[in-house]
Amino acid sequence: MWGPPKDVEGKCNAELHIADDYGDNHATMKCQLEPGHAGPHREDYTHTELDNISHEPERLPITITWEGDARMEDKLLDDMSEYEPDECDVDDDERYQDD
Repeated sequence: MWGPPKDVEGKCNAELHIADDYGDNHATMKCQLEPGHAGPHREDYTHTELDNISHEPERLPITITWEGDARMEDKLLDDMSEYEPDECDVDDDERYQDD
């Protein structure tokens, strides 16, 4: 699908456009809460863009919340890199067999 998705009837349909911040096809969010916090992760920031009519800067407060932590995925991959392929517990063929 190319272009923005169509609006869904009965839904708010608000949009947030985030960008690739490091040229690696990712938009990086960093949780700003204390280590070991309860509940979802959160990043607050102010997005600034020019108003289409007045051409004055418009500042929009943004709050993003999410579950999970991409660092855990990276750590798992790093931990797995210590093993040689033949040392893994699961054979590739076993992993994809139907039960």
